[in-house]
Amino acid sequence: MALAPPNEFTLAMYVGPSLPYHGHMAIDALVLDDFDRAAPRGTGSGKVGGNYAPVWPHQMKAKSQGFGVTLHLDSETRTFVEEFSTSGFIGIDQSRTLYIPDAPNAIHSITSDSLATISESMQIKVKREKIPFSSIGRFSEVLAVGTAANAVPIRSITRIATNEKYQFEHHASKETGSEIVERLSNIQRGLDADLFGWNWTVEGF
Repeated sequence: MALAPPNEFTLAMYVGPSLPYHGHMAIDALVLDDFDRAAPRGTGSGKVGGNYAPVWPHQMKAKSQGFGVTLHLDSETRTFVEEFSTSGFIGIDQSRTLYIPDAPNAIHSITSDSLATISESMQIKVKREKIPFSSIGRFSEVLAVGTAANAVPIRSITRIATNEKYQFEHHASKETGSEIVERLSNIQRGLDADLFGWNWTVEGF
């Protein structure tokens, strides 16, 4: 269908970042041990409804227990971090190194890639490697990142099956995570210079 030519009644349309799916406040996460999101060597890396919808009942149950998001481990061994139910996983340690799980069954996150690019431009080291859940306590910060989630701080991660709970720094003004997240938000809103060629001007059609 052809579009009508512009006239005095044509409305201007703008595209900009929306409010984060989980809001701006830090949330608590629950390891989901009684449900596997994706089979080993399956379709877990695809951004399709079948990788989200089956988790919703478990997500709602976790929410009723006070958890804002669930965390998935690999389905084969349940020992490596894969991703959160709605978003990717980023861990940051005391040495200002940013870790992204090397997890073939995790959905690829453009937000994670963007934060990694910003980090490297700020001389923050970025490592993509397998992250054993047993080592998760080494992180000073954990973020859940995604297109809708943006980048929400994780306050704690609880694993009921093994009686484990880890807490993380989540105060906004002084940590590496908030620094790179603010930089991404400012680029999206045109408040910081876009050095990466991410923003496009959409002109008349």
